[in-house]
Amino acid sequence: MHFNQEDGTKFFLIFAIAFVMYARRSAGSSSCGGKFSTRMDQDVFSKHRLRSRVIESQPISMPLECYVKCMKNCRCVSYNICNGGKLCELNSEKKEHNISLYEANDDCDYHEYEFSKQHPGACMDQCCSTSQPCLNMGRCEATCMKNDRRFRCICTEQLNGDRCENVPRSCAHYYDSTNLTPGLRLIYADGIPFHVFCFFDEWSAMTLVMSYSRDNKALFKKPLTTDYSVSEDSHNWEKYRLSRARMFSVLNGALEWKITCSYQLQGMQDQDYLKVSTADNPLTTESGCIQVTKIRIRGQGCDYCPVFLNQKGCVWHVIHTNQNGCDHVPGYVNVVPVTSCKVIYFGNYADCFDEQFSCTSSGDATTQLWFVHIV
Repeated sequence: MHFNQEDGTKFFLIFAIAFVMYARRSAGSSSCGGKFSTRMDQDVFSKHRLRSRVIESQPISMPLECYVKCMKNCRCVSYNICNGGKLCELNSEKKEHNISLYEANDDCDYHEYEFSKQHPGACMDQCCSTSQPCLNMGRCEATCMKNDRRFRCICTEQLNGDRCENVPRSCAHYYDSTNLTPGLRLIYADGIPFHVFCFFDEWSAMTLVMSYSRDNKALFKKPLTTDYSVSEDSHNWEKYRLSRARMFSVLNGALEWKITCSYQLQGMQDQDYLKVSTADNPLTTESGCIQVTKIRIRGQGCDYCPVFLNQKGCVWHVIHTNQNGCDHVPGYVNVVPVTSCKVIYFGNYADCFDEQFSCTSSGDATTQLWFVHIV
């Protein structure tokens, strides 16, 4: 015999009606010693409605459908039946949780869901198999209204929250952990997990979003205004760049961005680096005379000073020129060393290198871009 979806729904409703009628006759202690109860007509408050906690609203043909919908949804602990029994609203809270949201309404009846079947040490609520309340691959476990909740979520690595909704989006998530050793950490962007390299100091958490060697400079010419990724799921220092979507996700909440040199060889050294406020967004700004937080080239530089940074048609870089748009700005000091050829610093490298600059001192010297969260 073939059942279509409509037949299945009718069958389920007929079964539910019989189930409720039977439950009313046999409520009390079961032969197994557990407690069993299901009530649709006892915990009803006529002409009232709980507002602003509705998680689902659907038309219905009979009030029992609303009870069934609530029974199947782990997040539902109460429901409103409105419009003469034609509209079902499932609520994630009861009125006792927020009495200010419980109000008189001539068009609605408010119901508090009660369903439990418990044997010693077991909960028989099946809502985890008929709904998906846990996010980000969390595992649902029914609790039969323990602590006024029908379920709890067992979250995967580093996730937390009632529904596993709090996911790490940058290295800042790990700053309060006992292990602040630099290394790979799991973060999420658009619900997708991936690993990034994290560095921590006494006041910040830094997330690596790009790293490349001088030998691979040709692969890293494109500006950050372009969506372009390289080995984003396989961290390495020689050829690595996150997609623009992942960069935007990591950038959220960051206060600075920082370019460093040869971290994998020298660590977080202060001889050569550039630090800029995210008020000048590294993913959208093209070029200009930008007030940098700090810049050091071969140990020389300035703090909170104007520097001409360029990303127009190419990746971020600093270049020596006497007509760069910053020479008229008060406080401007040209921090780029005078060399025999047109040397470029911090990116977009050409064929003339300053081998005293640690980003370009050799073919395996590297350039990193980090997003910095102040914690």
